[in-house]
Amino acid sequence: FFIQSYPSAINDYKLAKLAEVGLDRIGMGIEHGNEKFRNEVIKRPYSNERAIEKMKIVREFNIQYSCNNIVGFPHETPKIHWDTIELNKALKADTGSCAIFTPFHGTPLRRMALEEGFLKDPNALAPSNFDYSILDMPQFPADLVEAKAKVFNLYVMLPKSRWKDVEKAEENTPEGNRIFEELRQEIRDKEAESIV
Repeated sequence: FFIQSYPSAINDYKLAKLAEVGLDRIGMGIEHGNEKFRNEVIKRPYSNERAIEKMKIVREFNIQYSCNNIVGFPHETPKIHWDTIELNKALKADTGSCAIFTPFHGTPLRRMALEEGFLKDPNALAPSNFDYSILDMPQFPADLVEAKAKVFNLYVMLPKSRWKDVEKAEENTPEGNRIFEELRQEIRDKEAESIV
C-alpha cells in the first residue's frame, strides 16, 4: 500500500510498523527547498538537513518514495526555486513531481495572494495544479512558473553539466520542445538500463 507523509513525521518506529504490514511507497510532501521560505510562508518547519536524514531512514527500510514539490507560491522567486531542485537532488527519491501552486479557497496562502495583488479575482478557480498558474507575480511570471514545473525532473535527474540543455528545454518553442523530449527520452533510457 501507499501513504503520503512529510519528512518531520518519519521515524524508525513508524516505518518498521508500516513495513511489517506491507508499506510499498511513500509520497513525501517536500513542497519547497528553501528553508526560510518553507518555514515562514508555507509553514512547514523542518530543516533540509533533517529531511535528508529522514529519507535515509526510508531507504534503510527499502521503501520507495517520491518527493512532491510545488512551484509558484506567492512571493517565490526563480532564485529560491533552485533550492527546491538542489534539495530534491540530495533526497535521491525514486520519482518526483512539481505541481503549480493552487490558491485554494479558505487557505492563508490564497488570502496572501489576494492581499498582495497576485490574484486579481477573489472568485477565481484554479485549473489542475499541473496546467498553469493563475497568479500574476512580477518576480516570477506565470509562463516561467509553468516552464520550471515542466522541466523540474530533468534538473533533478540530470547532472549539473546538462543544466544548460535543460534551460533550453524550458522554452515553449519547437526547438525547446524537441530538446525537452530528447532529454526525457534520455532519462527513460537510463532508467531502463538500470532495471536490466
